[in-house]
Amino acid sequence: MAFSQQHYDIIIGGTGCSGLSLAWHLLSHDALRNQNIAIIDDGTQQPLNKTWCFWHTDHLPDPVPIHKSWNTLEIFAGESHHLAPLENLSYHCVRSEDYIREMTKALRAFPNLDWFAGPVKSSESNERRALVEIPGRKLTGSHYFQSFGDADLSRSRYKLLQHFKGIEIKTKTAKFDTETARFMDFRTPQTEGATFFYVLPYSENQALVEYTLFSPELLPKEKYDEAIRTYLSDHLGLEDEDYETERSEFGVIPMADQIFRAGESGRIHYIGTRSGIPKASTGYAFSRIHRQAHAIASGYAQSGRVRITNPSAAKYRRYDAIMLDVLSRHPEFGVKVFEALFNGNPIGRVLRFIDEKSTLSEDVRVMASVPRIKFLKAAVRNFKF
Repeated sequence: MAFSQQHYDIIIGGTGCSGLSLAWHLLSHDALRNQNIAIIDDGTQQPLNKTWCFWHTDHLPDPVPIHKSWNTLEIFAGESHHLAPLENLSYHCVRSEDYIREMTKALRAFPNLDWFAGPVKSSESNERRALVEIPGRKLTGSHYFQSFGDADLSRSRYKLLQHFKGIEIKTKTAKFDTETARFMDFRTPQTEGATFFYVLPYSENQALVEYTLFSPELLPKEKYDEAIRTYLSDHLGLEDEDYETERSEFGVIPMADQIFRAGESGRIHYIGTRSGIPKASTGYAFSRIHRQAHAIASGYAQSGRVRITNPSAAKYRRYDAIMLDVLSRHPEFGVKVFEALFNGNPIGRVLRFIDEKSTLSEDVRVMASVPRIKFLKAAVRNFKF
């Protein structure tokens, strides 16, 4: 087969959230607008059908359409029920199909961005360039960013999965408070590990209801459906004939320590989940993806070099390891942990802690609020981490 070969400043493999975000941050930077960039639709992934939630909008690309926002969060944990108004924050959600459509539309307006169909057949590099092979072409670039592929869990001591199934339903009558998102509801059996529901109401008769578990193994497919049907009946008063399912989503996110990996060489770099971007103890990734893309673009503009750093500071990596230790050793203990967390702290402090924007004094208060003996033992075990 005869190959044509083209050279680019940057090649991006993958057109999911992290690939599109990086392309946008690079081309939106004043110092990088003239960079020649290639982006490759890898072609090996199933079409995204996800809902991404977040509360900080820093570095969110301008084209991203927020589907719905809420100013109050509801939590059920153990014997506790909290209705927590958010101060100076909102809880937002974005649909993956909306994100990809609008980001793709915005990026196609840049004349120095070329789009290629994949899949990526191989990639390699030397001191001067990266070489990426796709069907019928070989592309070279000063840097190649790979956004697809799984995170490397081989070095991790704790290997939980956050797995979830959600259905978007439309009810025959008004059922939902459109101003309040049900953030965590642990009123469901905890036999498989820390398990909760969340409910995102888009209108009075439309909502996403999602079943989420933290455990080492996935469930049989029918178990997710059974749990959702039971929750709808027991806690929302909805039987099968009361609603229609408009769409569904399923996902798996690694919850593991020591999964950060910057790349294979000075020319091949990993971004997104492949780089270990999801937060180890919660699986949150959407905001972290955009912060990573912004940091890459800013550093590259200033120095002409690419440096991908661990998305979590050392103290947060230790906190995550402690939490994973407790959830791995005592999966039945999850409800008590989250009950103590929300009973002992205002919601704003909890969200700052999860999003790694908390102060040291806030860290101390959060850690002091959870059951001490198990967390102290976990802290000792992870002292040298």
